[in-house]
Amino acid sequence: MFRSAYRKSGEVNFSKKKKQKKNSIINHVITIMASQVDVGRKRLYVGGLSSSTTEAELRQRFASFGTVNSVEIMKDKYTNESRNFGYLDLGVTEQNWMKCLSILNGASWKGSKLKVQEAKPNFEER
Repeated sequence: MFRSAYRKSGEVNFSKKKKQKKNSIINHVITIMASQVDVGRKRLYVGGLSSSTTEAELRQRFASFGTVNSVEIMKDKYTNESRNFGYLDLGVTEQNWMKCLSILNGASWKGSKLKVQEAKPNFEER
């Protein structure tokens, strides 16, 4: 009789609701953590660089979005002048990747308009 009165009082339902809420919170936290997981390296094409841009400046510009593993500004093989584009490897989360694209693609930097996108595969790898 005590158990039936306990169940009728709604305390069991309250405990089920509490467990459901707790599971909901746990699932939400897992979803947030999954979006923060490093998706690995993304190779980026960065176009529209000014001729005076250095690798250190490019590394610093992208460091707030993830880990910059390598930077390569393409240069003319005869004159050694910048060809105004480069590549970089960036370890980034999916959320920061989207943020990077929305902030830097089309942005003005050092008098030039940047073009940022995921690089196409190297012609040797295609």
